[in-house]
Amino acid sequence: MNNTENLEKFLIDNEFKLDTYYDTNKRYVKEITDYQNLYVRIFSNVNKIVDVEYENLAISPFEKYNIISFETIDKIEQLKHLIKALSI
Repeated sequence: MNNTENLEKFLIDNEFKLDTYYDTNKRYVKEITDYQNLYVRIFSNVNKIVDVEYENLAISPFEKYNIISFETIDKIEQLKHLIKALSI
């Protein structure tokens, strides 16, 4: 990740909202649709992505609730591409 780019500012600028936090461990959420959310957990003191998760809520009794963890996303460029892909 480009150390000069602030991860927390990037999330806020891209319409993420603070979901939970404990000290420098912060989890942000972005609503993709009414039934889809993207979560990004960061360590704000070291400007590092800890984990990224995509949540799909069931909209009927015939669908399943799912969370997909993107374990390989650890750089801001990768996160930018994911956000772009989900926003189309």
